[in-house]
Amino acid sequence: METSLTAIEVERQSRINKAKAIQSKGQNPYSEKVKRDMTLSELKQGFDAKKGDVVTVAGYIKSLRLSGKIGFTTVEDDSLPEGFQFIFKSDLLTSSDWNFDAFKELVDRGDYIQVTGHLELSQRGEPSVFVHTYTILTKSLRSLPEKLDDIELKYRKRYVDMKLHPEVRQMIMMKSTFWQATREYMLQNSFLELQAPTLEHTTGGAEATPFSTH
Repeated sequence: METSLTAIEVERQSRINKAKAIQSKGQNPYSEKVKRDMTLSELKQGFDAKKGDVVTVAGYIKSLRLSGKIGFTTVEDDSLPEGFQFIFKSDLLTSSDWNFDAFKELVDRGDYIQVTGHLELSQRGEPSVFVHTYTILTKSLRSLPEKLDDIELKYRKRYVDMKLHPEVRQMIMMKSTFWQATREYMLQNSFLELQAPTLEHTTGGAEATPFSTH
């Protein structure tokens, strides 16, 4: 007797199929190389001076909205968690293999992409990249939740917490910088770093006495 797939499993299989379709077009859906002229933060700060220029940038698709022959995406990177707008239009995407139809068919929220396009304001006056060509750098097989409220889940899946909440990511980066600076200071002053096991009074793991849970 076959069991029906959950919505999550159906979505994951759909994304796996899309990854295979990307591969069949001759592109690696998990590329080891990426090119960008600047971070998204640098792009945002220098937008007025660069308006009209063609640039190559990359990031993670935070949101995706399709409307007829145009697609609006908010793309983020570590330098700009709130994201920057990339606009995909059918008349600008002229590649036969990577046109707007392929974009609608193969790209999902959560994917990492690299684009080349010109800088201009949208009709609503928002600084945007109008995309000429795009590359799917990493095909996401699962979509992230909109939010993560469960405290235990936040600690078990810290990588999700970091991705959804920029303030958590910033805190962890600051903590890493603090310990790196501390380690460098210690090494410069001839301290010796020693990895020592923590000894416990009670046995654990395979040596523990079997017990019943609640």
